[in-house]
Amino acid sequence: MNKKTIITALLTLACVTPVLAQNIIKTASRSICFSKKNFVDTIKIKVTDGAVIVPVEIEGQTRRFVLDTGAPLGVWQRQKERWMRPITADSLIVGDANMNMGSQTLYQFPAMKMGNLLIENYPMLVEDSMGDFLCDMFDGVLGFNLVGAGLSFKLDTKDSLLIVTDKKNFFLEEEKGKPVTKYTMKEPYCPEVIVETPLGLIESVFDTGAFNIWYELPQEYLDQWLLQYPENRKMLDNLTEQMDTVIKASAGLYGLTTDTLVGRLLHFPTMKIGELPLNDFYCTTVHRTMRLGSAILKHASLIIDAPRKQFVFLPHNKQGITVGNSQAGSIALIPADAGDTRGLLKAVIRKGSIAYQKGIRTGDYLKEVNGIAINDICTYMRIEWKDVETQCKFCSPDGTEKVVWLIRTN
Repeated sequence: MNKKTIITALLTLACVTPVLAQNIIKTASRSICFSKKNFVDTIKIKVTDGAVIVPVEIEGQTRRFVLDTGAPLGVWQRQKERWMRPITADSLIVGDANMNMGSQTLYQFPAMKMGNLLIENYPMLVEDSMGDFLCDMFDGVLGFNLVGAGLSFKLDTKDSLLIVTDKKNFFLEEEKGKPVTKYTMKEPYCPEVIVETPLGLIESVFDTGAFNIWYELPQEYLDQWLLQYPENRKMLDNLTEQMDTVIKASAGLYGLTTDTLVGRLLHFPTMKIGELPLNDFYCTTVHRTMRLGSAILKHASLIIDAPRKQFVFLPHNKQGITVGNSQAGSIALIPADAGDTRGLLKAVIRKGSIAYQKGIRTGDYLKEVNGIAINDICTYMRIEWKDVETQCKFCSPDGTEKVVWLIRTN
């Protein structure tokens, strides 16, 4: 077993799910139009934990958007600006990755320039609840409705390039012999793929907006599965490395949510996303959503082929992906209570993990990373972690300092 300790990122992006008024999204997205036809464009991008951040010019100013397959339309995650125009009197009821619901107005953006392509009549929601957690990394997300409007993309996460085209066969030669998975859309512009696991075939949303997430499998899903197939309990127990109560914190469209959940650490010797094999795979079940995230794209580039409704993976090592993230979820960080002067972030430790063996306990405060004092959330978010041991200083509630070397990797 790979003995790596993982500090789980505090932030996971909102997975926007339309609950009502789906026809509004379809109708608004039909109005999207492009300035070019039969074109190909290459754009320099930033890749963060596998997530692709694209520069987009609006009203003469460059904005940064995450290309988010888990969102059916765009989301502006800053305060509303004067050039946004409401396009419907009806409200959308939407849910985020934490299953929180809210009422939203749909807005239309002015012409947006992505590379050399002008995109007009693009619909977006506006919600700034996550502003405190974005730390100026990006301004919003571009949704999967761009694919629905006919654009295909290559997310080259190895060379930090985005190739966008409306040509139906542009990627055909490059796709030959590469692992493919077809997608379906049960809701407007939210692609679902089949994940082959030791538990069976599972339909999951492919959400490239979920930073540094491999695979989220909710414990609630497993509970329902066991009720339906009680004879599989022994198999599930054999796949379970550990079961423990964990505090899970994640930021969604409507802000931060913290839950205390009972979850499992599962080991899948193999699993597949369509034709893409993943070996030595571990995942935790302390989540509310069932989705694949952007961590896959740290190891493989991705072609989104709109005409064929398929994802094509281009592994960076030209083979399958061996994950070996055995300590997934072993240590997480959640915000301290308001007014707590002892520290900003508190550790949540899975018993038996490497961090636990090194003396870190749930409730210890993270004080420094590589000598950088963690005095605000953005300082922590901007630290560029590498897959090497990193010096971390913690302090227990009684004031005892603990200096350990940990690895954050997924």
